[in-house]
Amino acid sequence: MPRSFLEAADIAVVEDGAMIELDDFCLGAATEVENSPAPARDLLRAGSFELWKPSSKPLFAFLHCGAEYAASPTIRERLVASWAEKAGAELIVGAHTHRPSTGWERGRGSLRWFSMGNLLFDQNDPRNSGGLIEVRFLDQGTWTARWLPLGNVFAPAR
Repeated sequence: MPRSFLEAADIAVVEDGAMIELDDFCLGAATEVENSPAPARDLLRAGSFELWKPSSKPLFAFLHCGAEYAASPTIRERLVASWAEKAGAELIVGAHTHRPSTGWERGRGSLRWFSMGNLLFDQNDPRNSGGLIEVRFLDQGTWTARWLPLGNVFAPAR
């Protein structure tokens, strides 16, 4: 989908490796895997997060990573999350696997959810499911997050 369509719908767009500042937090994005033009893995390095700059707002990371249908991270995904954490990320969320994580993990200074799975994706594979992460910002300047499972929302829509 062209960037202009998303922006016209007032949807924030974050380029790979970039960080944007939103009302309550900053959002950084990075891609570890690509499928087009050819499959590629292990694309990130420790220096891949250099564009993420310190801010007075919490930094949340959205990482495109993981092996398809995996429900837990590998050593490599944990390494990438540690690089994001060193860049300042407090919440690290992944996507790519078509299947959600089995639970939260804690880094030294971050809360991590390895994969959100699918939200709306045109695949009927019974392994597909997904959900949302709700983040609430509290008056004292902290935040809290929780996982909201949704299942495969594409299958019922067909």
